Amino acid sequence: AEAVGGLQAAERGSALLRHLADRWTLIKWPTKAYASLRRLQIFPILAESVAQDRYPPKPPDHAAPMAAVAALDSSCTHFQHAALAWTQWSILDPRTFNSWPKQLLQLFGGFRDPPLDVITSNLIEAARRWADDNAANTDARTPDTFVSQRQDVVSKHLLAIRSLLRRSHATQTLAQQDLANTAFLVMDDGSLSKPVEVFTMLHAGGESSSDLEECSHGGRDSSDDGDCQDVALGTTQPAEQHAANSLKATSKRTLARGNKKFASRNAVPQPWL
Repeated sequence: AEAVGGLQAAERGSALLRHLADRWTLIKWPTKAYASLRRLQIFPILAESVAQDRYPPKPPDHAAPMAAVAALDSSCTHFQHAALAWTQWSILDPRTFNSWPKQLLQLFGGFRDPPLDVITSNLIEAARRWADDNAANTDARTPDTFVSQRQDVVSKHLLAIRSLLRRSHATQTLAQQDLANTAFLVMDDGSLSKPVEVFTMLHAGGESSSDLEECSHGGRDSSDDGDCQDVALGTTQPAEQHAANSLKATSKRTLARGNKKFASRNAVPQPWL
């Protein structure tokens, strides 16, 4: 299949892999055989044009032809991670791989989950494309369907980043540097804002300084869910980095207070977090 190349390689590779998925328990291949297959460009992926889209790809129609192939040891990932990596990595065609049992995946070494640098780069690139789209349509409001879709994409990225940030201080620093000054938060009107800008909106007038000081010293009360502990900061950090880390911990309590302290906040678009 690899020797054929192009569309034929994708079609033949898909057929062979489906055959393997149906009969792999009967085939007594050594581990080295699967390791060798992993390096061949026979595994169907979505069209290369997907990487240029503004939004994550949808599952292809079952009747559509296979688009391209790649090796499993290249920069590719399972379709379930498409929303986190579609601008950076190739996406494996779900028509071939969704039916694979877990044991077969393990024989091939499994599929790579997108690392932190890929996830953050994907979010930054997606936000750049959305900003370009907004700039090209300055006279029209972003449709609600697009706003909702963008917010969903951002939410998936933040959830993934949050889980990775718990692993080491180095990953925290990397995410802070990459995202602190990136306009990726999607407002309800479709505009994009930086974390530091939203932080300034929510804390205009300095009325919530007690909350900020509590998080800065790592303190929290019995009703907190651990956000302060996750983003405890030293007082010497730059304002942008401080804002990026403190945003989630402080905005939850701040927004819950409603109009008591922030009656003017409705005058500005609110972020979807």
